[in-house]
Amino acid sequence: MNKETLRPIYMELQGYLSQAPKPADRMEVYEDTFWNQLNNAITLLNKITGNDYNRFAIEPKFETGVGKFIDLNAYRIKLGGLINNLYGQYFADEAEPFSGKPSTIINQQQSQNQNQQIFVKILFDVRDKIDEKLPTLDDGSPEKTFLQKLKDSLHSISSIAGLLNTIFTLATQHGVSIDQLSTIFK
Repeated sequence: MNKETLRPIYMELQGYLSQAPKPADRMEVYEDTFWNQLNNAITLLNKITGNDYNRFAIEPKFETGVGKFIDLNAYRIKLGGLINNLYGQYFADEAEPFSGKPSTIINQQQSQNQNQQIFVKILFDVRDKIDEKLPTLDDGSPEKTFLQKLKDSLHSISSIAGLLNTIFTLATQHGVSIDQLSTIFK
């Protein structure tokens, strides 16, 4: 079973539990959306995994004059049990749900890694552009001097902001205008 196929349902269930009213607020829920959404997710889980999660399904009670309702404590207990069951079976290598270690930390790390990869690609692109332009410029020209200094500085730059700062600082120091920069990096 590919856990990425299961992840949307797993996250959906966590969302239901996080948004469920606390028992202190009320004890019963009369909106059938609560149990229908959970029971539909369980049916989908059964189909996707081939396992039987029906023991976590919610059966509403019926009372004359009131209609169908569920006990909020039972709903929260069954939903929490299902989430933890899925965690134990499929997601044990990740942060435990509701542990105070949200998966957003993992997502932030993935995003930072992607940003770093993008930055490294930009650095390589800038270096390649410098290597392409240097032979076409006259020795001693402000543009060539600027590009040589920039190329020498690339190894010490650690962010896109640092790259831009270095480009603009060196351009100013060597008399290279914005128009010249746009021509160089075209």
